[in-house]
Amino acid sequence: MEMTTLETAGTGFNADDGDGDILTAAGREVPTVPWSGAPGFVLDIHGRLRFANADGQRVLDAGSVLMPIEGRLMPRERTQWASWLSALLGVQATGLPRFFFLGGDGRSVMAALKPDSAGPGIRVSLERGKLCDEATLRAYAQHLNLTRREARVLDLLSAGLTPRDIADSNGTAEATVRTQIKSLLNKTRCPGLRELMIQIGRLPSIG
Repeated sequence: MEMTTLETAGTGFNADDGDGDILTAAGREVPTVPWSGAPGFVLDIHGRLRFANADGQRVLDAGSVLMPIEGRLMPRERTQWASWLSALLGVQATGLPRFFFLGGDGRSVMAALKPDSAGPGIRVSLERGKLCDEATLRAYAQHLNLTRREARVLDLLSAGLTPRDIADSNGTAEATVRTQIKSLLNKTRCPGLRELMIQIGRLPSIG
């Protein structure tokens, strides 16, 4: 397989920062990828971001481990940019999947890179998926009479974000997020975050 050089020019990609599942690239609406269970993305042969599923969009909105840089999906940590591009080239050149460790500053997560079976390009999936489906989590938040902010914190926690990630996403102080988490623990009667995540993961689905 011929190796393709990744371009440095971008396409002006921006993630929608609302609640929708639509991403925009060069002014065009792009539907999200339908697979679920983990944040997922599709890149073209030049490393530019083409699609993201709903969990992937949430990761982009939070800017936790990956973010769009001039149209391309790139690690948050600049020190990993060169090795990331090298890994993408390796997948293109060999047609074989690779793993890439996205780390640094408490945001460590494993990414899987593999050729896109639907056509030229690369699929990227992250290890962190939501612990339960959206409908179940919303119903549980209503059952607990959570505030809107508490419900959002619960949603982001279930997606694998840290308190610092959530603070960055919400534009609030980390201390505020930890106060909201303390309220969540009281309302769910969980002694800690580990127990809360176990509880969320065991909820029977109503979706």
